[in-house]
Parts: sequence; C-alpha cells; structure tokens
Amino acid sequence: MGFNTYDYRHYWATQAARHGTPIDRLQDAGGWAFPAMALRYFEFANIANEGLILGRE
Repeated sequence: MGFNTYDYRHYWATQAARHGTPIDRLQDAGGWAFPAMALRYFEFANIANEGLILGRE
C-alpha cells in the first residue's frame, strides 16, 4: 500500500483539526486560499469521531 503527499497532508490536517487547531491557523498552515478547504478537515474529524467511545465513566 503506497502513500502519496495528499495522504500525508490529509492525515496532518485531520489530526490538527481533531486536536483543536483553530480553522484560521489550519488554513494558513495548509496554504489554502479559502476557509472552506480547511473546513473539510474539521467536518471529516467530526464524522470520524461520531459515536466513538474513548473510555468508561
């Protein structure tokens, strides 16, 4: 299974979004001209975490 630069960028941006990076900082760091591009990773992070149980209360 090969990885390309898009895969690494996707992973990096998704992890940054999951860990609370503000959207304007992610947009700047990713070099995107429009917030909509960075917002994709926040939406993906929210969907990926939906229904996830991390521990017992």
